Amino acid sequence: MEVEIFAKISALQGFETFLYSLPVFLMLNLFFAVFRVAKGEREKGEWFGNRFVYHHPVRLLTVLVDELDNERPIKFKIADAEDDSLVSYIIETDRMDTRIKVELAWPGGKRPMDFGGPRNSPRGSIRLPRGRAMSLLCNIEPASTVTTVRVFMTSWELGKGDGRG
Repeated sequence: MEVEIFAKISALQGFETFLYSLPVFLMLNLFFAVFRVAKGEREKGEWFGNRFVYHHPVRLLTVLVDELDNERPIKFKIADAEDDSLVSYIIETDRMDTRIKVELAWPGGKRPMDFGGPRNSPRGSIRLPRGRAMSLLCNIEPASTVTTVRVFMTSWELGKGDGRG
């Protein structure tokens, strides 16, 4: 009987110790999380005013396309940038010729400037809509081979922009 009472007291003391240490554990993790996030951000890139510039471009999408994908929006999400920010991008293709035209558009395929036909815009900036979804539009000449297209984000900027690109 003594052993049972001793076991109950030990279990209660252990549970009480856990309850007292839990808030301390949470507060310490909250305090150190700020430093871990700041370190991770410095490893990715650097802030210049309201613009975050990546040390290395961040890959957003890799896709294989052919002429069947012409003018079909290929949707993807941008996780790192804020809603309504200005995202600077680079689109790379594995072709050395000009048989493919690529550009970014909003999720439904609507272009920022619609000139009637597809245009080649492998570099530029575009305003990120709420929900952070974008789409890639491609136009490949008939009888072309399958082409790899990669989309990268180089920076993003909060607000209306500072006029420096």
